[in-house]
Amino acid sequence: WSRNASSYDSKIAMDEIIMGVPILRWYMLWRYIPQGHNEVLEVCAGTNRNVAYYPSKRVKQLVVSDRSDAMIDVAKRKTEESRASFDVEYAVAQADDASA
Repeated sequence: WSRNASSYDSKIAMDEIIMGVPILRWYMLWRYIPQGHNEVLEVCAGTNRNVAYYPSKRVKQLVVSDRSDAMIDVAKRKTEESRASFDVEYAVAQADDASA
C-alpha cells in the first residue's frame, strides 16, 4: 500500500464514481453520525477519501488510522485541502493493534 499511496486516489476515482461510492459515502456518514459533536474513529482509512463527506456540524474529532505511513501522509494532505472544520488526528497502526 505504501508503494501505491501517491497514485491510489487517481487510480480508483473513476471506478468509485461509476459504482456510486461518493453518494454512498455521503449517505452513510450523514445517516449514521448522530446529531451533536461526536468523536469518530476511521480504521483502515487509506488516503482518507471520506474526509470531505463528514458532516462538520456533527463531528468534533476524527481519528484516522491506517497501517501505511505513506497512506497517512496522503490523508494529511487531503485533510488540509478539504479545510475540515473539526480536529483530525492520525495513527499508523494495523486494525488489530490496540496499542496505537
